[in-house]
Amino acid sequence: MDGQEEKIVSEETRSQIEGLVREPPWFLPIPDHLREGMETRRAKMFARLVGPGTPFVLLLSALIAFAGVPFFDVSLAHHDGRVWWGAEAVTGMVAVVGLILVRTDRLISKYTLVVAVGSALVLGSKLFETMAFQDRSMAAYAIYVCALTTNLIMLAFRLPPWLSLTTCFAGGGLALVAAFVFRVPLELDRFPFYVVASTAVSLGVAHFAERQERLNYLQGLLLAHESARSKRLNEELSKIARTDPLTGVANRRHFDAQLTIEWERARRSRESISLLFVDIDFFKAFNDTYGHPEGDVCLERVAGALVTVAQRPADLAARYGGEEFVVLLPNTEAAGARKLAMDVIAAVDRLAIPHDGAAAGAHVTVSVGAATLVPDDTNDESMLVREADANLYRAKSEGRHRASWLPSTTLAFMAKAPTA
Repeated sequence: MDGQEEKIVSEETRSQIEGLVREPPWFLPIPDHLREGMETRRAKMFARLVGPGTPFVLLLSALIAFAGVPFFDVSLAHHDGRVWWGAEAVTGMVAVVGLILVRTDRLISKYTLVVAVGSALVLGSKLFETMAFQDRSMAAYAIYVCALTTNLIMLAFRLPPWLSLTTCFAGGGLALVAAFVFRVPLELDRFPFYVVASTAVSLGVAHFAERQERLNYLQGLLLAHESARSKRLNEELSKIARTDPLTGVANRRHFDAQLTIEWERARRSRESISLLFVDIDFFKAFNDTYGHPEGDVCLERVAGALVTVAQRPADLAARYGGEEFVVLLPNTEAAGARKLAMDVIAAVDRLAIPHDGAAAGAHVTVSVGAATLVPDDTNDESMLVREADANLYRAKSEGRHRASWLPSTTLAFMAKAPTA
């Protein structure tokens, strides 16, 4: 949701909001811990209106100031002229200063205070005109301007209704103070009934607009909450789909997909890609000796050791099946793959997982087969897998707890060579 700052942090809050949205009360309340978020959202929306609205405010101020000039005697030599231009000077000064203030980053979050004070000063000056003008026509004109001003305060400036009403009362109070200071007689027939009626109507409209805005805010919170919840669930499902549930590393499906992606990337960039096949030595004997629960723990710890070796963002450690793991190493030359193969053996040795049935020492060990290819039109990713698997078989046949990295041509020669 645009401008959204708050989040639904508990199911209690969500239930509370759902109740408010389902059956909105007449005075729709915003929960206290969400009110700041709505005010921030309102301030951002107002900030977007300041730029386009500035010429309108200035033009409206100028029109109000000069629209009556052709019809009334506003010469400074006359009482009404001095009242006229005095009030317009206040209006112009407040408009300019207010627009400058609300365009500053520090005050935009407090725009309601700036707008309320400025509006009260402008309305007060206009109400003072209705009482101070000696010409009845000018007083009537001032009343219409006051009605327009209250409409702007109530509807255009995005102030809460209670603050709008307070602003209007403050403007009336300022007008009375000014009348007392300048000794303007107060006459009942000059009381601006039209202004009061216009304010009452605008207040009702402002209330419904405020209620709808609050309702939209709460509905937006629910929508954002459900969207975030759906995104989180999708991410969890995606993670489950590509993660081995026992060891926490990638599963066979994710490895196959990633291998295809990295193979094509290596083909385009003509870079080497390496693969390590890792098998836990004598794992069946380990399960027979210690039981399957301990076997699961052993798999988890070995997987964790592989993750510590495959530290680059593109490297991928995955469980291939049973006690077999793979480590995909994009952009890795043969020498780098050989080093990492030995690092894998050393990392598992450091775990020192007891294994009385192991032939090479009294702890769990692994055998590693490494392969490196540069993708081209003569090979594919299955050849990389077959070569790494063949080297793993060679490492196991030579006594386990070691790594093998013979290239595919040597392996083929050995397979064809006659046995003694």
